Parts: sequence; structure tokens; C-alpha cells
Amino acid sequence: MKPSYSLLLSLSLATALATARAEHALSPRDEVTFDIERAPLAEVMNQFSLQTGLQVYLPNAEQVIVEALRGRYSIEAALKKLLEGTGIEYLYVNERAILVRRTAQSPGTPVAKVSSARSPGSSPANASPLEEVIVSGAPGNALGFTAATMTFSREDFDKQGESSLARFFKYIPQQPYNMDGRRASGAEFVELRGLGPGTTVVLIDNLPVAASSGDGASGFDLSSIPLAAVRQMEITSDPPPAYLPGAVGGVVNIVLGRDREQTLVDLKYAAARGGAGERKFSAAGSAGQRIKGTFSLEYQQRDFLLGEKRDLWRNQDYRRFGGADYRAPTSSPGNIHSVNGERLPGLRSSRAAIPDGGSVGLTPEDFAETDGHVNLESLSRYYSAVPATERGSAFGRVEVALGDAMAVSSDLLYTGREVIQQRNPPVLSGVLVPASNPYNPFDIPLVADVLIAGMPPQRTITDNKLVRSVFSVRSVGRPWNGQLSIINTHDEVSVTSFTGIPQDRVAAALSTSDPDHSLNIFNPASLGSRELLEWLVDEATTARSSSSSTLVRATLSGRIGTVDTLFGLDSERIRSSFAEIAQQTLQRRSSAGFAELRVPLHATLNLSAGARLEHLGDLGEMTGFQYGFRWQPVASLTVVAAYGKGERAPTLLEMMRPRTRSEATVVDSSRRGEVRSIDVIVGGNPDLDPMRTESWSLAITLKPESGSYEASAKYWNISLHDQVIVPSLPRLLDHAEYFSERVVRDTPTPGDIAAGQPGPLRLLDFSRLNSGRLETRGIDLLASKQVDAGAFGVFSGKLMATWVDKYVTADVRNIKGTDRAGIASPYGTIPRWRVVGSLAWKRGIFGASTTVRYTPPYADAFLEPTGRTIPSQTLMDVEMTLDLATTTDSALLRDLTVSFGVLNVFDKTPAFATVGYSAGYDLSQGDLLQRVGYLRVAKAF
Repeated sequence: MKPSYSLLLSLSLATALATARAEHALSPRDEVTFDIERAPLAEVMNQFSLQTGLQVYLPNAEQVIVEALRGRYSIEAALKKLLEGTGIEYLYVNERAILVRRTAQSPGTPVAKVSSARSPGSSPANASPLEEVIVSGAPGNALGFTAATMTFSREDFDKQGESSLARFFKYIPQQPYNMDGRRASGAEFVELRGLGPGTTVVLIDNLPVAASSGDGASGFDLSSIPLAAVRQMEITSDPPPAYLPGAVGGVVNIVLGRDREQTLVDLKYAAARGGAGERKFSAAGSAGQRIKGTFSLEYQQRDFLLGEKRDLWRNQDYRRFGGADYRAPTSSPGNIHSVNGERLPGLRSSRAAIPDGGSVGLTPEDFAETDGHVNLESLSRYYSAVPATERGSAFGRVEVALGDAMAVSSDLLYTGREVIQQRNPPVLSGVLVPASNPYNPFDIPLVADVLIAGMPPQRTITDNKLVRSVFSVRSVGRPWNGQLSIINTHDEVSVTSFTGIPQDRVAAALSTSDPDHSLNIFNPASLGSRELLEWLVDEATTARSSSSSTLVRATLSGRIGTVDTLFGLDSERIRSSFAEIAQQTLQRRSSAGFAELRVPLHATLNLSAGARLEHLGDLGEMTGFQYGFRWQPVASLTVVAAYGKGERAPTLLEMMRPRTRSEATVVDSSRRGEVRSIDVIVGGNPDLDPMRTESWSLAITLKPESGSYEASAKYWNISLHDQVIVPSLPRLLDHAEYFSERVVRDTPTPGDIAAGQPGPLRLLDFSRLNSGRLETRGIDLLASKQVDAGAFGVFSGKLMATWVDKYVTADVRNIKGTDRAGIASPYGTIPRWRVVGSLAWKRGIFGASTTVRYTPPYADAFLEPTGRTIPSQTLMDVEMTLDLATTTDSALLRDLTVSFGVLNVFDKTPAFATVGYSAGYDLSQGDLLQRVGYLRVAKAF
């Protein structure tokens, strides 16, 4: 990838700001998770407004420094804690706006306490016209009933030492596995509860994002978002709200922008043993009040980590662990055997290994020591355990306040990424070496298996470009507020493959009798002339896909009597083109209406409900609804019960991607492991139905008004029906009676009938289908506490855990499902438990933190459980920080932060697992990257 840095710079300065719906403001008792930095009053109130959605009126920019506030508090408690001892009071102007001013009792003199909050709707006793008012803020939370939103701040991201947003989900126990290492494109998706990418909805500033066009997945690629632009991330896992159909796994809202009017420059270097060196630069800043601009730039490079640097891939003979030998006979030197199975001339066996160091003029006698032997190669040693990547991103945002009741905003996000995956050099498997080949020492036709080590490794380069723009107009501070947002997204993916060798060229190079133009498979050091090898390699091939979408969303929110309401309309147009039919563009238009309401049934009890009706031209109508109760008998205790039901439409790619036929070699388990070359079909399915979802949850949260600790427990239960999947080979063969049109066999012979086996395979159809059901349930636990130890500093700890009681999947309708919880699976292992604990310490300019991730033992499997147990894994990360924010007058050192950290401190290696097949470990749980050290230097200006 060759990023255009002028384009990145211009994009970072372009107009931008994505804001969500203008929804009803929070009440004083509603809780919000705050992450507010120590700053002057104006900046703190801006952060407060961004995180609550309340409008803050500040008649005079008081020069008061307000201390930091982090944790979950009610609106009232947060304001009291922020303003305590400052001589500043707050008063509600109306239910959506707060006036912050110096106390009337003693202007200019600090006082110990702030005024009590007035009830929404009241006004200050001597309210004067608000002149030179600073209006700040962004839309707040939905009207829904979320019991506990996990909020992660910039500080949380920095402590983990990860360079992408998606990798941070390793520290979220609700995500049971990580499949990103298996995607050639480098795409990274969220898959909360293990339900698949399309069931966790990603929002940017509360507005939807379109599914990415690469990899065939139905979710949004999180690696498209530059981490430097992220202010915080909010994760909820309640039944999906009405305005987000299909979000049964959860909702991830990524808030972009910065709170403070500073520019932060960040440099980072990281590396693992043997490779994966990473260099990252970012710059981000913001400025302005009535006209506020925000920008961020980010550039990242990462080197290969090759398989030869890790024992599991350097030696694929897993018999040392009690597994199989996955080394391949396509090796260097290679192997030969006779065509008819008879003994090779002059030897006692029909096969032999090509002698090491072979040269021109080999004779059958040279094969005496390798007679009957087979050379084997661990091909994974050539593979990239970590691909080489290069990424450049830019984000720009501008918001303009038009008076006190209107705001116009726009934003622009650009990301360009290149991912290079490496495989082994080309192989010749089962090629015929005619007797006419001048280097054939046996003068009879031979069959050979050879790795062409003299050629470069095969590589696939995936280039991805994303451009997303948003324009939004909204009213604020009125009894009824509206918002109109237009979201345009364009995503392009190109996949280029190198070092392919056409079989017809190989056959021609082996059959010629001219030594100058013949391929010599018997001499790995000199297979042929450079001209010959270059002629063998086919030209690079490139496949391109793209997707564009335009979403127009209009919302209106306000109060009818005591009922808070939200009404909305969506209109979306999606256009996609695929590599197979690049000249044709497919389209889908959809429209939807949704409504939400919150009804106070009692002073401590609220009912929330919502519904959505959507019309898709190719699928007809889809509906969804949800409702829940929120009970808060005392300020420190909240109980939430919620239920939701809905449908998720298959994407255009899932339905309309062209079906292509090709040849493949498969192992037929129904015919005692017979290996056979057959026709296979892959692609979309225009007859797909929407996936149906149902979920409910019950959550209890305990948090005192002081915010010194928090504890919560949540029971959840989710079911999916008619999932859209790409069927696997075992799934088709094990349920062939249900897939008679997809599993095509020849008529069984009398011998087959006598052996009780079906006829030979002729065709398998792997195109997408609606299949079976998934049912899962479990409990999430969270506990956190902060302790101020005085001279010893401040300690904060958090423990998060998810227990999965069941994860039952049924491949087809009307059959008994299989509980996969605690059993390894190539589709993604669901551990019974996942536990993440963290402890942080801060004293003055010094800080340290550690995070521990624990996965318990679980059963290994190879199609079925093997009886082996994959041992538990405990991984520890540590970081040490020196923060010179305000401790020096030196312009060079002031606001300088230096961090050093290590991920996987004890360099734990993934345990061997047969579920990983030739990889040798569970790809959804392990990571060959292992220990990583990093150094980060950040400076604010």
C-alpha cells in the first residue's frame, strides 16, 4: 500500500462530526459511566455534556480547575462530586439543560458545597438572559433500559498496549473467542456471545455503520477505525433496541473525538520474539467551542512473524503431543513413486525420497539409501503466523452551534490498509514426470511431490479502503428535539495473489527433452534456469469487490405527559459489486419506522418498550420489538428485566454473491476416509430467509452514590433460528438426508451396498443456507473497587467473568442439538468460563497496572471429542507509566507520558490441540504471537 499522505492530511482537516439521535435527557437519578479528566471548568463541563447528552450553559468561563471523575454515578452525584469545593453551583434550566455558575451567596469566594439540583422543569430564582453562553454536548443515551454499560476510556486502551480496537476485545469476557487470525484479509470483527459478526451491531457515535465488503462476513471491520480517534467505547448486551434490528449479541458504540483542547502526539514501538515488529505514529487534537474541530491521524506498520519462529509450526509432527503428523510429502528435496505401484527399477520399493544434495546425473543407485523412505516438510514454517500490515487513517470533525437551539455537524473517516499473508513456495503435488525428462534417472514415467524452494513464497495482498462521511442537523434544549443524519459509506477491497503455477506449464516443462528448458525436480538447488522459473509463474491475479451505502435517519424525541418518547424513520440504499461479476452492481433499498417510549409506573419503576417495522424490497417486511422494566428502589440498587424479539435480514453478499463451480479434493468420512476430487459450488443464495432472534435478561447492579465500588450480576438467554451459514463438509455429510440437493453422489456399486456405504461423491454445494438453531445462556459478573491509600497512592481493581451454562447448536431443523460449551470447535470454542481481572496503581507521576486473563480447561475435539483435555491458560500483562502532566515547568517534559509494557509476560505458548488440525492449536483461543514488549511515548501540546 502506498498511502497518500496529502490525502490523509486533507481528510483530517475536513469537516466532520457524527452525532446520534437527539433523545430525551437523563434524569438526575439516572446513572452514567463517567471518564472525565482533570481540567479547567469549561473543558470539564464539555466532557460532562458529551457523556450525558445534557446541555450545559456556562455564562462565564470560570478559571477553576476541576478534579477528574471516573466511575459510574448518578447525574446528581457526579455534579456534586465534580463541583464540590469550587464555589460553583448547578441549576436545571429545563429537563435537558443545566446552568453552571458561581454561587449567588458569595460571588468569587469558594464554598464547601454546591446547591441542590432543582427538579427538571424548574428554573433558577433569578434567571437572567443567557448571554455569551457556551453550548456543548452531544446526544445522550437511548430511551432503553440498559442495566450496565461497560465503558472503556482512552486510559483503558493505553493500559492494554494493543494497537487496534478489535484486539481490545481479548479483555472482554463476553467475547468467548477471537477468530481474527484466520482471516486472510486481516479484518477484525466483534462476536459477542460467540453468535457471529452480524449479531453484534457496531455504532460510531450512536449511528450505524455498514457491513464491510471483504471476507464474506456480515459485520463491520473494527480495524477500519483508528484507535487515536477513539475517545471511549461503550458495550451493552441487553436485548436489542427497536432501532437496531439483529443486535442480539450486543451493541458496541464507539465514541470518536477528544475532550481536551490539546494536540497529542503518540509514538509506539512493539515486537515479539522472532518478528512482528510494530511501529505506530498518531496525532490527535481538538479546539473551539461554538465552532469545534477535531482531527486525528494514525499510521502503523507491522512486520511478519513467520511460522519457523515457533516450534508448533516449525515442526508439524504432532505425534510428540499424541496427535497426528501433518508434515507433507511436497517437500524439498521431494519424493517419487511409480505410476502403477510396482517397484522402481533397481529398488525394492515403489517409492523413494529424492536424495539430499541431488544433482544432474543421478542414477537409480543414488536412491539406495532413500529406498522406501519419504521426505516430509512442515509447510507451516513458511506461513505468516502474523501477517505484514500497513495502515493509514484520518478522521476529521467539525460541529457548529447555530444559536442555543441548533447544531450542524459533519465528519469524515478514511482508512487505507494493506495486509500481506504469506504461504509456502509453490508445490508440485502428484505431477507426472515422463520418461522423456532428461533428468529422470529411471527412464520410466514417475509421479513426484516436490516443493519448489527456489521460488518465492506464495503471497496474497489484500488492500482495503474505507470512506465514511456523516452530515447531521439537530435541535437541542427544546421540549421536542429532532435530528436528521445522512451517512455515506464506501468500502473497496482488492485481493491480489502471487506465485501461482499453471499445471499446463508444469506439464510442458517436465515433458520436454531439452535440458535447457526442462524442469529438474531431482535437484532442489537448481530446478532450472531463471527464465524457466519465471515462465512457470503465472501473472498475479486481482479480484475486486466494493460496497456503498447511504442511510438517512430522522428522529424526533420529547415527552407526552410523563412519557418519554422517540420516533424515527430510516431509509437506506446499498450497492455492492463482487469480484466474480465486477461489471454488475447489485442494489437493495429498505425503509423502516421505529418508536420507543419510557413510562414511569412508579417513582422507582419504569417501563421501556419499542417496536420497528422494516420493509426490504427483496425480503418483504420484518418486525421487531422489545420491552423491559427498570426498578431502582434505592439510589445504590438497580434491577432490570428485558425481553426482545426480532429478525435480521441476510446481506446482499449472502444472498446475491454469484455461485461458482470449481474442483476440490475432499475426504469422504461416509466412505471410510476416501480421498476424492469432486466439483464444489460456493456463493450466495437468493432464497435465504431472515434470521429470527429472541433474547431476555435479568440484571442486578449495586453501586453506592460514592462510587467507591460496583458489583453486578446478569443472567442472559439468547436463541437464534434460521442462521445464515456456509455449511462445513462434516455438516453436509453427517446430515446428507437433509441436504439431498447439496450432496450429490454416483449410484452405489454392489460392493458399496454390501459394505453399507453410499456411492462416491460427485458434487457438494457449499453456498449459504439457513440452518438450524442456536441456544445459549449464562451469567455475567462484574466487581470493581477503588481505594485511596493516601501516601501509598490510589489502587483500583476490576474483575469481570462470564459463565456459559449452555451453547446448543443444531445443524438442521427438528433434530436434537449439541451442547458445545466447554468443547473445542473449529467454528470457535466456547469456554465454560472466561475471567479477566485487572489491578492499577497510581501515585503522583508513577503508575503501574496488570491484567490477567484466565481460560479454564476444556475438551479437545476432532469432529467429535477425543478424550483429551486442553489445559487451562493464564496470561498476564503488565505496564509501567511515568506521567509528567503538570509536575514540571520544562516545555519539553510537561505533558509527557512514557509507558513500557509486556503482554503475555511469561511467554505462554498455545497448548497443542487436535481441533486446530495442521495448525496444532486452537486458533480461536491461542496466539502464536506470544510475549510482546512495547514502548510508548506521548506528548501533549
